[in-house]
Parts: sequence; C-alpha cells; structure tokens
Amino acid sequence: LIAPGFAAVEVTYDGNLHELNNAGTISGSSGYSVYNTGTIGTIDNSGTITNATTTGAIYLESGSQTDLISNSGVIGDPNSSNFGYAIHNYGNLTTLNNKANGTIVGAIGMYNKGYISTIDNAGTITNNSNGQSGDGAIYNSGTIDSIVNTGTISSNYSSGVMGGSVAIRNFGTISSITNSGTISSNNFAILSDSTRLNAIGEIINSGLIKAPQA
Repeated sequence: LIAPGFAAVEVTYDGNLHELNNAGTISGSSGYSVYNTGTIGTIDNSGTITNATTTGAIYLESGSQTDLISNSGVIGDPNSSNFGYAIHNYGNLTTLNNKANGTIVGAIGMYNKGYISTIDNAGTITNNSNGQSGDGAIYNSGTIDSIVNTGTISSNYSSGVMGGSVAIRNFGTISSITNSGTISSNNFAILSDSTRLNAIGEIINSGLIKAPQA
C-alpha cells in the first residue's frame, strides 16, 4: 500500500520514470494517486490504483509524456460516493491498453483534454453514478487518433438534464472508433459535437452499439 498526501506517486517536470509496476494498492488519500508532470515510460497495473473522492486516480498534466498505461486490475473507484475521474489526461499519452480483466471506472472513466494516440480496450471502461449527465465513460475534448474496443464501454446511470448517460462523449477530435465489443448507454452510446465537421472521422462496427437515443 502506497498512500501518502496529495499524490502517492509524483513525477515532477524534469523527472523521468521508466516504469511504475503496481500489483498492490496505490491510493492518494487526499489527492491523486499517480501525478505526472514529467515523463513516464510505462504504468503497468494489475492491482488497484484508486483516488480520493474529488480528484482522480491518474493525472497526466499538460506537457507531460506517458508512453503506456497497461491495466489488468482496477483504476478508479466504482463507489457511488466518489466524484473523482479514473484517468485525467492533459498531456501526451501514446497508448492506453485496458486488458480483458481490467476495469477503469470513475465519475468519468477516461477524461482527455490532451492527445492520445490509441485507446485499446478489451476490458471495461465505465462511470459510476456520480458522473454528470452527458459526461461519458470516455469524455474527449482533445484529440484521440483511435479507439479500438473489443470489450465494454458503458454508462448506465440516469440523472441530470439530459436524462441519462453517454458511453463516449466527444467535444474534440476522434479519428476513428472501431468496435467489435459493446458500446452501450441508457441515453446515448456515442454523442459528438454537432457544430464541427469530422469531429469523428469514422465508426467501424461489427459488435453492438446500443442506446435508446443513438
């Protein structure tokens, strides 16, 4: 168990961490669990990386570089009393690989305001009941080149002015979504900003995209 103050593990602006390998528990008791403002090669989690109730499990600051997040455990907190996001990215993340037995869960599972090359999901990315209406299990206001889903991306709480949840919410740019798994919601499965052309380049589906609205 690693559980100190604001951040359990922090890489500063000029810092460089080759690999963080967690098979136990990392918990930022009053802040983020993993906080990167520098460079991290790999975050490999087969345990639990959780967070305080209003922050997040993993925070990647603007200007930071993270090559790989590989998850076969739990990132975030499924508890309905937790308002924190599982992963915040404001920097550059090359690959998020959520494996078949991996779970990423928070008020938002994956929040991106930076750049992500690939989200490869074979597990579960979802949000708990404290997600704000319309936020999404994956919320993007930056750039994502590719989302490849062979697992489950879902959001199924019901509250707020939009009447429910969104599995993938896009205000930025997503070049492609390739789905052979399940993308589901009780409101919108995929919801993108209608004021911008080509906000999502293409959706290739051989799985299930399911929601009452779209």
